[in-house]
Amino acid sequence: MLLTQTTWEEKNPVRRQLFSPYTAFRCVAVSSESPCFLIQHTREDIEEDSLPVGTYLVTKAEDVLEVVEQLEAGCSRVYAFQMQPMEDERCVMNAIADIRSYCEDGVTWFSYVTTDGTIAPCLPWQPRASSNHQLKVEWSLKL
Repeated sequence: MLLTQTTWEEKNPVRRQLFSPYTAFRCVAVSSESPCFLIQHTREDIEEDSLPVGTYLVTKAEDVLEVVEQLEAGCSRVYAFQMQPMEDERCVMNAIADIRSYCEDGVTWFSYVTTDGTIAPCLPWQPRASSNHQLKVEWSLKL
């Protein structure tokens, strides 16, 4: 989950107006219970009247799918932050090759595959996909 507070809201009125209708914040925090995905949108045809947003932070695979669906096809890269539980370990950002879904007991779960082939669950406590599960590619870097 992305968190913020009113004191982190952009104070400069010109900058606030520039990004209207969005509410501009100078800082957001990520709760440790949820994953964090960064979506980088690379458009070459940015229109002069469009909002210059090129990077999105979301905390659910479903939200990744929703955002990339709204963006121009083939122009997005997705990264997953792996928050390390130990203080002496660093946060790692992995490039995602695809996002897959599978069903377990009537619930849809998501996993992602990094560009080096590592498969990781989107939520650390979710049931792992097994060979019995039918994996569906929901988004792919190659699409």
